[in-house]
Order: sequence, then structure tokens, then C-alpha cells
Amino acid sequence: MSNWLTTWPNSHSGDTMLDLSWTVGDALCTSGGYATGAQPTLYSLQRALQTFNAMYAGGTSWRSGTGICAIVDGSDGAVGMENVSEVAKYAQYLGYRVAMMASQLKVAKAAIRAANQDPFDYSNPDRPDIQWPPRVLP
Repeated sequence: MSNWLTTWPNSHSGDTMLDLSWTVGDALCTSGGYATGAQPTLYSLQRALQTFNAMYAGGTSWRSGTGICAIVDGSDGAVGMENVSEVAKYAQYLGYRVAMMASQLKVAKAAIRAANQDPFDYSNPDRPDIQWPPRVLP
């Protein structure tokens, strides 16, 4: 997923840019053991999502704030956490959090676009003009 996100704009002609505005995502991975690159993989997925304007949900506790990774012992395929159900529980919580955020974001997007107030709706020629930097009032 990280590779697709970071190479997508370059694989198309013209000025098309991947825009994941109004999208919610999170990071999940597996790893062959402790200290085998799981944390950098999770950070890479976070960074790729945020680079293209996606909202990053984050975990439900400090244990899953950067995403979920199942550590797999290469010798017998056993999951390194207490058991498989522990990893599945955290992954399910993370998925639920992403789904709830996406649901709320969908409602907000519809309301904002109905009021013609979405400055990032490039399909709408009447969208508000963004002044940057913002004008400072005296």
C-alpha cells in the first residue's frame, strides 16, 4: 500500500495528483519478529496517507496509537503477542474507529458541500476562493 501511495502520482500523465481528502485511514502490518522494521513500516504508511491529505485515525490506546502490527515468529508461525485473539481485538478496535470516523466525515462532507463551503471541491466552479496566507484583521 505504501508503495502504491507514494508512486501513484508519478504513474499517470499530466498533473493528476492523488487526493485522499475526506478519507480516513490507518496502518496495519505483520512482521517476522521484534526489531524487524515494523515501526518504520507503520510510520511510512501514516506518512503516505497524510501526504495525500487523508486523515489518520490513530489507535484506541497508547498500545495502538501508531497502528497495529502482528509479530509472527518465523519458526512456527505463532503470533508474538499473548495470542492471535489479542491482535485481532486491537485490529477490530482500530477498524471500528476508522469506520466511525469515516461515517462522521461523510455526513460533514455532505453538509459542507451542500452549503457550497468546501474550498477543496475542485469539481465545483463556484467553490470559495482560498486566501493564503489568511488575511489578518487590523
